[in-house]
Amino acid sequence: MADLERIRAKSEGSNLLFCTSVAESDDSPVTSEAVGLFRKLTMNPTLDAQVSRRLTRYYILALTAVALLTLAGQAVIQYSLGDVLDDARVINIAGRQRMLSQQLTKRAILLSHPDVYPPGTNTYARDFDALLNLWKTCHDGLKNGRLRQENQPMHVRVSPTTTAMFRQLDPHFTAMFGGFQRLAQNRRRNQTAGNDAALRQVLAHEREFLRLMDAIVFEYDRQTK
Repeated sequence: MADLERIRAKSEGSNLLFCTSVAESDDSPVTSEAVGLFRKLTMNPTLDAQVSRRLTRYYILALTAVALLTLAGQAVIQYSLGDVLDDARVINIAGRQRMLSQQLTKRAILLSHPDVYPPGTNTYARDFDALLNLWKTCHDGLKNGRLRQENQPMHVRVSPTTTAMFRQLDPHFTAMFGGFQRLAQNRRRNQTAGNDAALRQVLAHEREFLRLMDAIVFEYDRQTK
């Protein structure tokens, strides 16, 4: 190690001597400035360490910035994907509302006139209440923008257009829901009085409900594009 230090010192001394001799033989300010810079570098052993520490700090800052930008980009992507998935689920649920209205109407006919198809009356009657609750829950969630699926909240696009469309839909939904409720209550009480009136109420509004619900589904789809 001592030999290496001596060799290094000798080399630095030779370089300094060479630069000094060059400066003496050339009076130009550029050469004098270069020699002064060389002396400063060779005679300041802590400069390399300072530069190294500074570069290390810059490197760490650059890596931190890259990491933060990556995380921010990932968060934006995840948020966008969540919105896309929610839009797809909302359109699916809105479309299912049309199907549920038709299933409930079919069951309402069988509950009012069990003699039309006696083997299927009890089968269709068993899930009538569950379908009716699902239909009501989804309608309220779509209208108010607060849908949940498997206990997970979903983002529902609520715009002035969809709000106005649900305002048109509500009277038909309310009339149909009231008719379905009356039929369900009569079934639980084993009564038939009022069934025909309830069925007529349902049939009077189901076509307009279907038409308006179709328009709402297409509006949801348009808003996602």
